[in-house]
Amino acid sequence: MKDFKKAVVEIQTNLFYLIVLETVTSGFLVFLIAYFLLSFFDVSFWISFLIGCTGLIFFYIYNRKLYKVDKIERAYPALTEKLRTAVDTAGASNEVVEDLQEQVLADIKHVHPGMFFDSGTFSLKIVFAVFFSFLLVFASFFHIQIKEFRVETTDSLKTKMGNIFSNPP
Repeated sequence: MKDFKKAVVEIQTNLFYLIVLETVTSGFLVFLIAYFLLSFFDVSFWISFLIGCTGLIFFYIYNRKLYKVDKIERAYPALTEKLRTAVDTAGASNEVVEDLQEQVLADIKHVHPGMFFDSGTFSLKIVFAVFFSFLLVFASFFHIQIKEFRVETTDSLKTKMGNIFSNPP
């Protein structure tokens, strides 16, 4: 029974780490894209940061729903309904439950957390992050801005919202 609980905690921990990794890379990419696009309009860094944090929260909620026990069951048909039933009855102690937990422990040894990590998508996100980082450096080096939009829009917004749209640090 203790071995089963340890195995369930290990699976949940590994899935949580995958959620955090996916969430942070997606949120950082949203921040970079927002910062790049808003840098043309001389909008404050903090607006891009808020957009990135909003993306981080959104992707955490989305990914948390995505990585569940049913994803393991879909990937490993031998665990269909057995894992869910064993997790639901983890507190009970009788012969049938212990036999089910032993079966699940035998089958769960074949579950590799790396199978749930999509290396292609992750690599693509890293490539885009590097690309937008270089674009940001390039745009800031040459001071590329859309001045007409900046003058008309930021002056009217400054009067309404204060100094939120001041120059970036």
